[in-house]
Amino acid sequence: GAGRRTPVHVTQVIARLAPLADGRDIDIEPQTSHIAADVIFRTLFSIPIENTIATQVFDAFRDHQDAQPMVNLGGLMALPRWARLHSRRVRDSARRIRGLIRQLVAARASEIANGTAPPDLATKIMTTPDPETGACFTTPEMTDQVAIFFLAGHETSAAALAWAIYLLARYPVWQEKLA
Repeated sequence: GAGRRTPVHVTQVIARLAPLADGRDIDIEPQTSHIAADVIFRTLFSIPIENTIATQVFDAFRDHQDAQPMVNLGGLMALPRWARLHSRRVRDSARRIRGLIRQLVAARASEIANGTAPPDLATKIMTTPDPETGACFTTPEMTDQVAIFFLAGHETSAAALAWAIYLLARYPVWQEKLA
């Protein structure tokens, strides 16, 4: 409607994708992966992918994906050593991801304690007590939750978006209908 502005992050996504509109065949997955990670970080922690730690998590996750053909939740979770059958590179990238997520969770816990936390998903999760025990997530538990959100939401969303863009590129009639 009149007077509505496009959110800054949407403008940034459009600017990021604009150079790709020159008719060349390109691999769109790196772009959709970036977009999906951005949405997850904005939803969970109210930070854009350009945030230093968010960028480091994204880069470490891409390295983690490259280190093994299939992303394995066990590689990101704090399972006993005997239950992990991963290469050193996979273990190192998972450790790096968990350490970075732990930093985000610790910073949010501090913001919650100071009363300065934004009302986003991380704050809601960290401040909502279990209805049975009355306890809130511990830092390791919240780190696991964020890892699960990122693992489950990032790759699947990026793949779905990449396929949607691919199909729209193949069928210009549907581009017009969608527009």
